[in-house]
Amino acid sequence: MDMESENPNCDYPFSTLDILVEQTFNPHHFNYAGSDDSAISANLLAVQMEAEKIYQRLKSQTFLIFNPQKTAQIVNAYLESLALLINNAKEYLHDLGDDQLQTEATETLIYELDKLRRRIEKRYQRILISPAPPADKDAPPLYKVLVKLSVDQVAIILKAADDAKLLIARSLSAVFQSIVPYISTEKVKNISWKSARSSTYKFEDRDKMAAIAVLEQLIKRIREY
Repeated sequence: MDMESENPNCDYPFSTLDILVEQTFNPHHFNYAGSDDSAISANLLAVQMEAEKIYQRLKSQTFLIFNPQKTAQIVNAYLESLALLINNAKEYLHDLGDDQLQTEATETLIYELDKLRRRIEKRYQRILISPAPPADKDAPPLYKVLVKLSVDQVAIILKAADDAKLLIARSLSAVFQSIVPYISTEKVKNISWKSARSSTYKFEDRDKMAAIAVLEQLIKRIREY
């Protein structure tokens, strides 16, 4: 028997969750019209159960790894995959229009996916914020600017700057790809620009208020010059 087939860690950990997100909750693949609450609840329960399996698998996969850099690589791989699923779910939400039933289901889906993301980031916070040594020992270190905002709040400001044409680039993704690698937050040292970009599909009110408060402080400072 193939050794890889005997090793569960060789499997893609997000395979089942991929199907749930990209098929069951994809409005272009499945329409909830005519479905009852029990069917939707069952699908959301499946998402919750799969999220727990992924979290437990990550803990198991990193348990005997004593190299922080290697652990960070594994954790970031999980976060990258999760960010893509969140991104897809937010795009679905954008396409739903006035379909209240499917909108509420998709909003709950995004909440569950984001809860898993925050859970992973919290558990591995110390590893993720620790500077990893560069692969090339002769390469110059990448100095980062600490921004005292959350990743989502940074995303709001960058999107607003792009929409207002304060920052000019070929796309919003290019803005994030050019800027995000050079900043860090108090909780996340190495921010994935793709993860930050995915945050722009749906903003929380508390993050918008925090971004507004910071910008108002900047306006006050400029007035005082």
